[in-house]
Amino acid sequence: MSLVDQRDAAPVLRVVPYTFAQAYGYAPAGVWTAPYALRLAGVPGRGGIVTALGWQVVLAAAPRSDGILRIGSLNRPGDALEVLLDAHGSTRRDAPTWAAP
Repeated sequence: MSLVDQRDAAPVLRVVPYTFAQAYGYAPAGVWTAPYALRLAGVPGRGGIVTALGWQVVLAAAPRSDGILRIGSLNRPGDALEVLLDAHGSTRRDAPTWAAP
């Protein structure tokens, strides 16, 4: 049984894989969740103070064979990002503000 069909799963954990399948034509290989983090002080990658909030970040993903990473958001459906990956990581840096590091 897929996560979409599990009636006892949290609604967001059912909506995200369903929307992924509708958008891309196939089910995600996995669905992950983590608490939303808010940086109170410091610089990413250099330490600081971070706290978890009551919101969740939910990610659905599936592998591709063409070297492209496609990132989308339920909150900004028309603002997707495609990144060509190379052996050293991303070769593109013009991410929408919601996807920027």
